[in-house]
Amino acid sequence: MDIHPIVVHFPIALLTVYVGLEFLRFRIVLALPWWRYAKALFLLPGTIGAGVALLTGDIAGESFGAGGDFLRILELHELAAQTTTIIFSVLAVCYVLVVATEFGLLERLSGRVAKGLPSFVFNLARIAERVVSSWLAPVTAMAGLMAVTLTGGLGGLLVYGPDLDPITKLLYRLIVGG
Repeated sequence: MDIHPIVVHFPIALLTVYVGLEFLRFRIVLALPWWRYAKALFLLPGTIGAGVALLTGDIAGESFGAGGDFLRILELHELAAQTTTIIFSVLAVCYVLVVATEFGLLERLSGRVAKGLPSFVFNLARIAERVVSSWLAPVTAMAGLMAVTLTGGLGGLLVYGPDLDPITKLLYRLIVGG
């Protein structure tokens, strides 16, 4: 049984909501002490779900023996899904480091790990804080949303064909030509 179509919709929904939250950058919202955690609650499971969708998509893709244009679209769909997962994984790691710093988890772990590693992790946490607090987070989130949209369009093209709607028709023409 192919569970990819079931699995894929949860990360799409969670990550889309996360991107929307990332663009709510009003002072009153940013001042809320729980705002970062709310965004992380959508981003982290969405990113994990994207990884699961990527794995189930690999399994589903192996069952297709078709070649030609279909294989080309399938490969582009997989590349777009990998890109989506990487983009949101970078953001998720940033949020994990920032939240871990805020809760003091990095300080507690620093005494238990190899020498030199704590300073590396603390430096990463500082970079992550800058990413999360600056314009880089919404811009990266928007790039992730664009990748999700492309992935979904290519998936729709694989399942329903090029005549589903004007967007899939245009996408098909761009890939195959004509």
